[in-house]
Amino acid sequence: MTRFLATLQQRLIPSSDGLAVRDQALALTVTGGFPTALAGRKAQLRQARANLAAAEQACTEATEAMTAATAALTLAQTLHAAAQAAEELAHLGTQENDLQAKIDDLASRSANAARDEQEFQQVWQEAVARHASHKQLLTSAKLTLEAASKALKERQRNLAALERQREQVAAAQWQQQWGATLEDATRLLDQTSDQTRSSRPAALRRQSEDQLRRAYEHYGVDGTSGADVSQDLRTGQEMMQSFADTDPAGLPSLTFADVAAPLDNRLAGHRDQDEVAAARITHDQHARQQAIAELTDGVTTSARNLETLQDMIEKHLDGLFAQISAAFHDLDLRSDGHGAKLEHISIRPQGAGDWQWQVIPRWKRSRSGGYVSYRENANSAQVKVHAILLVLAALLADSHTQGRVLILDELGNSLGEVNRKDMLAALRDVARDQHLTILGTCQDSVLADAADVCGELLWFVHASAVDIINQPTSAWAFDSNGARTQLTEDWITAGRAHA
Repeated sequence: MTRFLATLQQRLIPSSDGLAVRDQALALTVTGGFPTALAGRKAQLRQARANLAAAEQACTEATEAMTAATAALTLAQTLHAAAQAAEELAHLGTQENDLQAKIDDLASRSANAARDEQEFQQVWQEAVARHASHKQLLTSAKLTLEAASKALKERQRNLAALERQREQVAAAQWQQQWGATLEDATRLLDQTSDQTRSSRPAALRRQSEDQLRRAYEHYGVDGTSGADVSQDLRTGQEMMQSFADTDPAGLPSLTFADVAAPLDNRLAGHRDQDEVAAARITHDQHARQQAIAELTDGVTTSARNLETLQDMIEKHLDGLFAQISAAFHDLDLRSDGHGAKLEHISIRPQGAGDWQWQVIPRWKRSRSGGYVSYRENANSAQVKVHAILLVLAALLADSHTQGRVLILDELGNSLGEVNRKDMLAALRDVARDQHLTILGTCQDSVLADAADVCGELLWFVHASAVDIINQPTSAWAFDSNGARTQLTEDWITAGRAHA
């Protein structure tokens, strides 16, 4: 055995790595260095177990790969379903817009149809009423015609009687005594009252006598014997008495001109003086008319200037209200509203007077609804939200708000969480954009939301009703400029030494 092993050692030359030996005579290479045996039952079992473990590992990896593939398939199907849903949503959105446009068109047409129906209904009712009252109107017209016919016949009889009476009067002789034309008499009668023109000749004569007597009485001739009057007036009085004693039915020997001659002479003596007075009066009237004309021109100019100024004021206010309305609409849309506007009516005075403006805020409660006035019933939170939006719209429409202060009481107390946060954010944005300061008071329940948007927070605590003053004020500043927040420190802490 020793010789055999020695012979093997001589013939088997090891390789450089020591893992094999080579027999040059037999051209044989024997490899070795295996960690485990390659032959035998145990080796076969080990190899089988290794193959089993490899197969199980491969099966596990295959299962995991299949699970991943299944998950990827599920994800792909989900993404495919989401894409289909998005496409369907876009299609439904387009259909919704089309249907909304059709609804708006149909609503407009329905409103027009309702208005036309109401107008036709009113016309039909009027026609029915006129048709029902036709017989009554016809009967009334017949009665009116009969009454007019009777009145016409009565007036024709009266006219015939008056013509007969005129024929009995000596008109030619009276016209001769008149001494003037018929047109002059007609013109004088036209200047008198209706009662005088319809009087009988005897009544007219009595009226003339009374007027003539009163004219003489103005000169002191009152019929008293021994009165201190001049001879011409006394002669006129005697002629007037003789004229009154004559028969009214016959032609008088004296005319009104003869009886009034003394008065006419007196009036002629005063004519020059009256003409001078009339000229003075005419001059004064002309001067007064010129002054009135100048004042009228001044009033007209002032009225024109006032109207121009009122036009400028009205145009300026219309522009301001339009800017506020546009800002009000934008703020409502930002707060997930459906639109708002500000209607205004100008009640302009006639001339210089009080000018009234009626301003009505309106907003939409739904997308397809109309604008509703703030006077209509609504929840208090919605009214308060739009009240704050209206104040902010007025600030946004003003270009000179820098340095101003807006004070709001009970800030956001009656609002829900969403509305409260939206309003506080809107207040923050307006204060930042318009460069103004907004001071708002609120309860403890709103304090946490207000702290998220404000630049400085002051907390006032009243612990008990028996305390005369509040507890020391707590202050938190949230300004990014720390130096600016320190400016209020001395004022906040100045009173703590007296607490």
